[in-house]
Amino acid sequence: MAWSSSARSCSRPVANGSVAGQVKALAADRQVSTLAGAQVILRGSKETYTTVSSDAPADATGEAAYNYRVENLPAGTYTMAVTPPAGSDLQPEDSITLKIESGQLFPQSVLLLAQGIQKPRPLAPSELEPGQTGYINDRGERVTYQQG
Repeated sequence: MAWSSSARSCSRPVANGSVAGQVKALAADRQVSTLAGAQVILRGSKETYTTVSSDAPADATGEAAYNYRVENLPAGTYTMAVTPPAGSDLQPEDSITLKIESGQLFPQSVLLLAQGIQKPRPLAPSELEPGQTGYINDRGERVTYQQG
């Protein structure tokens, strides 16, 4: 029996990925709370996906604690932006890069800061010891920890 190079092949449908997590707020008094009503936007090379965060039970854990989810995302790189609800006095976040894999859930949480609270500055490799990562917080304090 000879195999023909013109034999038909079957291809499986590609499973899409998803992203989900928590949108939280850091108020001026340093209290953290779950934030409902924030607009979450994912921009890919071809499509844009939008959802709105909802309330999550305070005692929820794992995926039950997620207050937003975007399903059926083709694999690829996306830029995530989160806009706080109108009148909330929170700073938007607009430049989170995500790499979505087929068939996978990408967990991504976001902490929106109150106006007047400075975003942390990541430390450069030259500012760190081998195996460390870290940042300078809004109080000017150096925070480091071991990777992995």
